Amino acid sequence: MLFVSSGCCWGVRAVLCAVAMAVACHAGELPFSEAWTTPFQDTFGKATLMEVYPFPAKKVNGKDVCLLKVDDAKQVRDLVMALQFQSNDVGTVCMCMGRERLNFYADGALLGSVSLHHGQRLRWKDGPWKADGVLTKKSADFLCEWLAARGVDRPKKEYEESMRQLEILDILAKRWADATPEVLRPFLEGESGGLLWSSEEKSAAQRTAMHSALAKAYPGEGDRIRVLLCWYGSGEGVWSGSYTYEDAPMKLLLDYPTPQILLALEGAQWTPALTEGTARFFADGDFRKAHPGDEKLLSPELKARLLAHAMASADKDKQGRARQAFGP
Repeated sequence: MLFVSSGCCWGVRAVLCAVAMAVACHAGELPFSEAWTTPFQDTFGKATLMEVYPFPAKKVNGKDVCLLKVDDAKQVRDLVMALQFQSNDVGTVCMCMGRERLNFYADGALLGSVSLHHGQRLRWKDGPWKADGVLTKKSADFLCEWLAARGVDRPKKEYEESMRQLEILDILAKRWADATPEVLRPFLEGESGGLLWSSEEKSAAQRTAMHSALAKAYPGEGDRIRVLLCWYGSGEGVWSGSYTYEDAPMKLLLDYPTPQILLALEGAQWTPALTEGTARFFADGDFRKAHPGDEKLLSPELKARLLAHAMASADKDKQGRARQAFGP
């Protein structure tokens, strides 16, 4: 599950968007789809001219800036016929508007325009596609190299950066999976994986089942709470703009009364994961919404510990949230 949580700034959102697109495109890539590829090639394979513009548009002396103009009909056709697309019948779309616009012409008439997203997807707004056209990895590589060889290198840079971020994501995902309590893993896989984020009725039933499984593995309530807090502190490190799957321990922790959570922390061994998870939990807006006024129950000593932990981070957003939650 790679949805981005709310509260994400656009800079972070753009990076996560690119990574999410990379995961969707290449992790378990589907074979190319004739239903998605043929309309594109049939329409734009007739083009004799292609122009590339930045998005949003830039103007110099009142005229749109053109990044690239290719009027060699064979080059344009070879490019079009080299691009193949996976099926995207599930209808996924990139969160951004694209960074480049590709216009195709024949005999001076515009055949159509597509926007390019992170070097991996094309959006054909007025075409037959009902969602983004997802390039196969081979086609994404080809398109980025083709454009870069002609001076338009931003798609290649974005694509390569998303691949680097994907490697980091693999490490973070493994760390998160390793930190997930073993008894809870079956509830987060397969068809059960999305129940926590579905209707309130289904989410409540899923949480009840997960609490029961935890109780069998950890009979002490304090142990269960500390396990969940450590799990919550094992994410990628940001407190906003993280992936939705990191919300799972928060949803379970909100079912506990605040005094019980504070009791579980008395005399606790303050590992980095426990400290991070506790600070993240009490600084989260969902905690204040679910338990209004309970932030006053935190002792000055606990607030000082959590504030010092967050201020030691280089994450300015985390520091700001911690100051708001735990500061004087």
